[in-house]
Amino acid sequence: MDKFKKITAYVLSILLTVLVSALFLLVVLNVTILNKNNVRKQLHQVDYAYRISDIIVDSTKDYILQSGFDESILNKDFIRQESQTDISNVIDVIFDGAELKVSTDEIEKKLDENIESFVTENDYVVSDETQKGIDQFKDSIKQKYEKNVVYDAQTVKEISKYAVKAKKDIWIAIAIVAAIGLAIGFIIFKLYRPAISTAFLATGIMFTAVKFFSEINIAISNVLVLNRPFSDFVIRLFRQVTQYVMISGFIFITVGLILAIFFETQSKRYRGE
Repeated sequence: MDKFKKITAYVLSILLTVLVSALFLLVVLNVTILNKNNVRKQLHQVDYAYRISDIIVDSTKDYILQSGFDESILNKDFIRQESQTDISNVIDVIFDGAELKVSTDEIEKKLDENIESFVTENDYVVSDETQKGIDQFKDSIKQKYEKNVVYDAQTVKEISKYAVKAKKDIWIAIAIVAAIGLAIGFIIFKLYRPAISTAFLATGIMFTAVKFFSEINIAISNVLVLNRPFSDFVIRLFRQVTQYVMISGFIFITVGLILAIFFETQSKRYRGE
């Protein structure tokens, strides 16, 4: 009978390992990828808005030269400020389902002011050909801005639908997995306590291995998604997740070892050794 209990307990410990792993992965996702403040922080860490504005400005320099103007009409600082505001709005859209308010109207207005100022200060004659170049330049910078800041409005809205739903559903999933895990843990505790420590050790080893495999895998630093700033953001977020998983792994191993020693000590006392 004792042998049957042990076998049953160890079989259940496999299920407990899966449940504990799932529970903590859900928690990690909730505090990283599905956490709006964390996403903002990670974007800030890679200077996302500043680098995006640099991409926008650099990609339109040819049009400036064709128009016969100086690069100063771009006003990088203003574009950076606008991109920071609009990127923040995109994040609100994704996580809160807010209204998408990204617009190039202010940028176009500022460009017109800068162009008019340049023309006045330099007694510059704007020919039909030059005006055509100006119009091409303005269209180009608007397109580059929308592409790099928003990428695609419909895609952002689709992502928002899933993100908002995931934020709600993940708490339900955490509660269900935790309840089932506690029930199975209680059964194992009644059948054969040392099997609980086995589940914690197995979870810890798996979580620790994730970090090492992630360092070896897919040369992630060379992955390019949309543009380099966004790729760096994705890489940073991925590494943050694996870092949390690895730390959790060390904690589980420590707890598993403590429980194993505790249960073994209790077992020896019970046997009178």
